Amino acid sequence: MALALVLGVVLLSAAHRPVAAHAALLAASPAPGERLSAPPRQVRIEFTETLVGAQSDIAVLTASGTPVAGGPSFVDPANPAALIFKFTSELPEGTYLVAWRTLSSVDGHAWRGTYRFMLGIGVAAPSPAESRPFDGPGAEPWLRWLQLASALVLLGGSLHVALVRGAVRTAGAIAVGPTGSVTKLLWAAALGFAVAHIGLLISQALALGGNFGLALLDALGLGQWGVLWGARSLVFVAWVGAHEVLAGVAPVQSRLSRWWWAASALAAALLVTIALGSHAAATRGLEPWTTSADVAHLWAAGVWAGGLPALALTLLDLRQLPSDVRRAAAARLAARFSTLATLAVAVVVLTGTYAAWAQVAELPRLVRTPYGWTLVAKLALVVPLLALGGVNWLWMRPRLERAAGGRGDPTYRRLGALVLGETLLALAVVGATGWLTSLEPARQASTQAVAAVEAAAQLDQATLRLRVAPGRAGPNRLSLEIADARGPLDPGATVAIRFAYALRDLGQQNVLLPAEGPGRFAADTDVLGVAGPWLATVSIRARGQFDQQAALRIDLSTPAGSTPIRLADPADGLRLWSALLVALAVATGVWSIAQRSLAARTRRFVQLLAVLGLAVGLGAFGAAMAGAAQGPSRNPVTPDAASLAEGARLYAAECAQCHGSEGLGDGPLAAMLTPPPFNLVVHVPMHPDAELYRFIAQGIDGTAMPA
Repeated sequence: MALALVLGVVLLSAAHRPVAAHAALLAASPAPGERLSAPPRQVRIEFTETLVGAQSDIAVLTASGTPVAGGPSFVDPANPAALIFKFTSELPEGTYLVAWRTLSSVDGHAWRGTYRFMLGIGVAAPSPAESRPFDGPGAEPWLRWLQLASALVLLGGSLHVALVRGAVRTAGAIAVGPTGSVTKLLWAAALGFAVAHIGLLISQALALGGNFGLALLDALGLGQWGVLWGARSLVFVAWVGAHEVLAGVAPVQSRLSRWWWAASALAAALLVTIALGSHAAATRGLEPWTTSADVAHLWAAGVWAGGLPALALTLLDLRQLPSDVRRAAAARLAARFSTLATLAVAVVVLTGTYAAWAQVAELPRLVRTPYGWTLVAKLALVVPLLALGGVNWLWMRPRLERAAGGRGDPTYRRLGALVLGETLLALAVVGATGWLTSLEPARQASTQAVAAVEAAAQLDQATLRLRVAPGRAGPNRLSLEIADARGPLDPGATVAIRFAYALRDLGQQNVLLPAEGPGRFAADTDVLGVAGPWLATVSIRARGQFDQQAALRIDLSTPAGSTPIRLADPADGLRLWSALLVALAVATGVWSIAQRSLAARTRRFVQLLAVLGLAVGLGAFGAAMAGAAQGPSRNPVTPDAASLAEGARLYAAECAQCHGSEGLGDGPLAAMLTPPPFNLVVHVPMHPDAELYRFIAQGIDGTAMPA
């Protein structure tokens, strides 16, 4: 029964549909902050995840809040991650608010956001786009923490009895049976899992709103989320059944260990269902690699962190035994657990490294997103946790083994204290993980934390640094620093900046910057009224010197100076995954050789797994390199003067008729295309170079984009 359920979960993993984490805005037409010269026929928004159509929609409002005639919105038949809202009449000039809400078909998260676009040149610039989750029950992160912590303990506790606690009996501690306190721990974890499991369903129903009973039924029908909830329920009921059988089996019967292995397999299957509904299973372009890494990460965490509470309780059980038996049993127990934990820690570190790369993408996002800061907090907790584990492995275990034949109660007490400390830290790490599952991944977060746009230029003997804050269309603070090798600039110098919009002729605006101090000039201005790239020409006029000018470019194309969503390069993901698998296989092989206490059969089995992992890793790396040869993971065209000139010629001949001369999606043929051509100024920064190259070379299915 256990094997059948585990195989079923694995098959569910194989059939898992590729998606992305949280249904957040990926691309839109019209784009956030875009200024249109002609009325659009529709609003189309592509999100990072497939949607539940009945719970996702778009509304368009005028500046006064009046709904625009059109709709209702519907899911794009060609792309289940996109919504379309069609207008029923032509829009007049003005600023329009697009309000959207989505419900993920995978993790069940509700998300909403707004942005504005302008129709007409003379219309004031809009405020930046915003997005956030629905204001749902604040208990969700805690429920996710409880669910994950309980599942880890179910796996770690079951394996502890199957593998580790047997060392107590072989050391002579026959009075300590294979159940007792650890069984109570497992029942407590099962209760916690059940509470969290049902609580998450209720939380999802409350987020949907409306009649609560109907909302519960709707939640169970939420695509992948509902399927995983049902599968998780089935596996959990099977685990409870297996544990009931264990409660009725006498400790001396040989079949007991077999049932503990079955319970361990079912607990591992529970963690698979959690991984299939996580950010890892929803990382666009990397789903197979991130999901498999997350499954391995959770399994290893269950062996290590999930086994710590069972180890602590077993050490407490040993206190009822005579001191010599207690010391011998504790030494065997610590050696057995440390052997498992060492390998588990290696898996946790390697797979955690891969997960951090997949979900963060860029180091600046660690400090610009809530996900990044929470990950930093988690890492800050992992460091002392690893340190305590190292102390137990390198210092406490050898001392305990030496004390096994003599007086060693102080060492035994220290071991208990360290294991308790490890357990509490592991609980905190799992808590941080629970919060991470409720946050938008840093890779896909279009952050609002960038406070300014900066640019620099070099004159003959001076360096200019211009800072525009907050770096959005509308009022800004201009700060200019001039570092002149000849000495401080004359305080009486005249410094001005002439701004010109780069995408079309909107005239030129001059801003005079008064001196704030030696080499520092600043002014407030509202001339940057349109989102997009601007050319800034800095003019410096000082007594006794020739006038100097420097040209800079500032880009206000992303709302509020935000960092755009970065999609992962699948080739990079496969190469890194295969490299980590090779490293893990080598580490496992070395570990099996170093563990002299391993039984010969166990050693051969572990080494066989290491060889298989090495073969798969090398094969995957070779496949990634072969794929790179067939389709480069980087743009193979060097951006030199010749290629840029040829690209400009080809664009004018082949692309401008749809995308327009400036790439704004307003070419002569744009009105006849469905879906309409994208605004390249907005969309190009959202895709890796390799993906853009493939778009141009192979075209885009479902659109008029030819190969």
